[in-house]
Order: sequence, then C-alpha cells, then structure tokens
Amino acid sequence: MPLPVRLSMWHYNPHVRIITVVPEREVEISEAEHYQKIFDSLGATYCFTDEEDPNREEKINRGKKAGFLIIPHLRVATTTVRTQKLMPEFGGEKREDIFPSFEELFRLFTLPPDQRFLEI
Repeated sequence: MPLPVRLSMWHYNPHVRIITVVPEREVEISEAEHYQKIFDSLGATYCFTDEEDPNREEKINRGKKAGFLIIPHLRVATTTVRTQKLMPEFGGEKREDIFPSFEELFRLFTLPPDQRFLEI
C-alpha cells in the first residue's frame, strides 16, 4: 500500500504506534542482500517466517537459529481487503472484528495446516 494510505490508518487504529517504511533497494545489490542489510542494521536476533513462504530458508538463515522461527500459515483476507473494511472511504465498512481474537488464533494454530482459514 502507498505510504499515505498506511499513515492514514493511524486515524482508524490509534493503538498502532509504529508504521515501518522499508528503504529502497540499491540496484546493484540483490534482494536477499538488501533485506540482510536491513536485518543487520536493526540489530535483530531472529528472523521469523511463514511456513509457506517461498523464501523461508533464506529468511531463517538471516539470524540466529532456533526451533520457533517458522510461524504456522493462516489464510486470511488480503491487506487490501482488510484495509477496505477498516476504511469506509476505500470502499469498505468499518468493523471492530477485523483482527482475530486470541481464542481464534489459538484454535487456528492447533488445527492441521490445510484447515487453517480465517474468514474476515
């Protein structure tokens, strides 16, 4: 999403205190090198990744190794759809239940991967 749209979300979600902006990649370096530089500059220790991420191994290798780096995949609506539901001026309706409850997340994390679908 464009930066102005992300920044405008603060009005609808005042509890969000940080919005990140990833620096542009220099043409002469690869995408992997670009994200490794960001990871290193942040002083991060671990790099988490979704179990279905096609770049999972690359991301895990960015930081310290641990057995808890792979996050179970949750099938949720796209960022665009969720934004539209939060921001009526973008064609959606405002809903307070746009984010899953802790109970719903727990249920999803305990289901087999092929049954993890969260409908928003």
